[in-house]
Amino acid sequence: MSAENLFSDPLDRLLKEAVAQQAKRKANAVTAKSKPTAEKVPFNTTYTNPDNWTRSRGIALIHKSDTGLMTLLGNFGEYNHNRIRGVRKLLREEGPIAVDGQEVVTGAWWLTKEVAHRLSPSEEVEDVEVSLDVILPGMGVHCHEAKLFVRLLHNAFFRVELAEQTRFIDPENNTFLFFPAGLDILDGLSYDTKLALRKKLDSREV
Repeated sequence: MSAENLFSDPLDRLLKEAVAQQAKRKANAVTAKSKPTAEKVPFNTTYTNPDNWTRSRGIALIHKSDTGLMTLLGNFGEYNHNRIRGVRKLLREEGPIAVDGQEVVTGAWWLTKEVAHRLSPSEEVEDVEVSLDVILPGMGVHCHEAKLFVRLLHNAFFRVELAEQTRFIDPENNTFLFFPAGLDILDGLSYDTKLALRKKLDSREV
């Protein structure tokens, strides 16, 4: 035992040990704070902060089912993450937007209950072929005399499908969208288009 330990007050030794432990804890705390904090950023902060996203374009989103049925889901904005390369998200946009392209998605999570129901009718549907001027107001495009397969269930619209690949254009002829045959465009139709379609169906010869 050293001379210092023999003659020093036990309380002094306890005090020195306490001071030494406190200093060690502070040093550890400073070291922890100096480490990079990128890993500590909460998951939601990175992905819910609107400042981290930049809108790149408007997309007409098409859903394709396991059986090959296609449905026009509507307008979506594509957003790219500013900090994480290759990460993006698609958000539905209700108002009319300029559509720069189209994209096909799969998976039931994209579908509302109403759309999912139209993929597998529980009863037999009636098919009627018509030609009609079609307006898709949400995308700001139209088609003159589009050929359609109208599928009716109890005389109500069930699906309105394009009978062939169809070109849609905007009023200034700047935007051209080519939608595939078999695509259900019912949810994208303007009110006037649905009204004209109903009149044409009601006036057909039975």
